[in-house]
Amino acid sequence: MKRLILDLSGGVFLFSVMLYFLFQITADHLQYRHNQSWPATEGVITKSRIITDYRSSGDPPTTEKYYKLEVSYSYTVDDTTYIGDRISPSGNVSSRNHRTVEDIFVKYPPNKSLNVFYDPQNPERAILESGPLKIVWLTLSVFGLSFIISIAWIVKTIDKYRKNKTA
Repeated sequence: MKRLILDLSGGVFLFSVMLYFLFQITADHLQYRHNQSWPATEGVITKSRIITDYRSSGDPPTTEKYYKLEVSYSYTVDDTTYIGDRISPSGNVSSRNHRTVEDIFVKYPPNKSLNVFYDPQNPERAILESGPLKIVWLTLSVFGLSFIISIAWIVKTIDKYRKNKTA
């Protein structure tokens, strides 16, 4: 019985982590769907830059370099001008890969006119991209696959335990 618990613990842990992340991604996806109904108004990029950030994690702690896209834009709704800084509902882009951030950075040069999607109930809430970024689909795919693997691990472990018990 102890062996079964040990064998299952990895699968259950992976399943729990994947369930949490799938919940988060699903919530983001629902937010994206909601944002697609927001009206658009014309805006202008006022600031756009890539900043370098360092984050520590792990045991022992290691410092990793991240790149973050920082964008600001102005837009007007009903004769009131607002300043926004979110690219998508999940926030702005950050990655360890400079190229990933740079590919989005080139879409938002200073002084560029573009559509800004705003919440009609609260015009201070605005985004530049109302659909999910490509990275969201990649993340969803990876976590979805990991979720399936964790379920397969649990099922295989239980099946193996049952076969050993009957033999």
